[in-house]
Order: sequence, then structure tokens, then C-alpha cells
Amino acid sequence: MKTIFHIQILNFSNHFRMKREKSAQTILLIFFIVAFSLLTCTKPQEYSNIPAITFDKVILKDTLEKVGSTYDTVKLVKIVFNVIDGDGDLGLKPEETEIKYFFRDSLWNNNYFSTRFHIENGFPIEISDTLAPPFYRIPYFVPIGQNKTLKASISIDITYPYYSTGLQFDTVVYEFFIVDRALNKSNVEFTPKIPLDSVGIVR
Repeated sequence: MKTIFHIQILNFSNHFRMKREKSAQTILLIFFIVAFSLLTCTKPQEYSNIPAITFDKVILKDTLEKVGSTYDTVKLVKIVFNVIDGDGDLGLKPEETEIKYFFRDSLWNNNYFSTRFHIENGFPIEISDTLAPPFYRIPYFVPIGQNKTLKASISIDITYPYYSTGLQFDTVVYEFFIVDRALNKSNVEFTPKIPLDSVGIVR
């Protein structure tokens, strides 16, 4: 199994930073008008420094994954969730290699933790993930602008190989949470039942 993170920043300030090169003068004028309206009419909403996550959806599709010099068909499971963090201190840098980061399953070394279950006779059974450890690193990033509140959509690509007898499991469920750089633990979220033998969107 292989896992990849994708992060889309949803903050207004970040969205503006990405778009402004297309038409700097027009967007700059719009930005000042909007900023003035916000300052005179509303106060920015304050959020907790403890990250809050909400499950969004799971996208299922068949795709190709390179294995050596060939490509194998795999099932891609894309888990998408949203996060709000009041001070925006989310993510770890690749160069963070102090002794405390050596423990792979520690809160210092990883910041996304999950438990995987398969459904057997209608009941969830925890899967012992020896080949695919249930903890990963969300990359380091800092919100742009004075308001450090981070709003982001994070997606995680997980691939399941097809064996000669098909997929290893018919249906799986994920339980997951994240941790910020101050080691604040988010709430715990669950995916719905994910039918691995299908394609489409599960909410």
C-alpha cells in the first residue's frame, strides 16, 4: 500500500496570494475594498488553537501504479477531510530529525494517525497494519497574512493492490485524527463504510 498527502489551503489570504499574479491591479483594488469592508463591518472569527477536523468524502477509482518497470492496476482510495486550526501550526518539516523524531509512531515524528477496520459479518474488525503503518507526516506550511487561522482541505491517497484472488478486503472503515506542532490532538473522525469493489464517491 502507498500513501500520498494533498493539501488545499482554503484561507482567503492564501487564495488571494495565489491568484494575484494574473491581474495584480484589479485584484489589489478588490482586495483593499474587501479588506476595508471587513475592518469596518465585521470582526474576524476566532477559532481554537486545537485543530478541528471534519470528514468530507472518499473517492474510489481504479488506476495504475508503477511497480519496478511495469504498471499494476490498483484501487485508489482518496480520503478527504477539512481542518481548522486557530494558530495554523500544522505540519512537520522533512529536516526535523532530532532524537525525539526517531520514534516513528510518536506525536513528534508524525501528525496523522489512523486505525483501519474491515467489516466481517457486519462488525468492524481492526486490521494490524504491519506493511502500511497507520501514521504519516502532513507537510509543514504556514498561513499567509496577519490572520494565522488555517482552513484547509486535506486528501490522502491510499492504494490497495489487486491480488490474483482480487482485493484483500471487501469493505473498510478508517478512524483518524491529527496533531499540530504544539501536540494539540484534534477530535477523532470516521469514514463511512468504504466498498473497495466499487468506484465513485462515498459520503
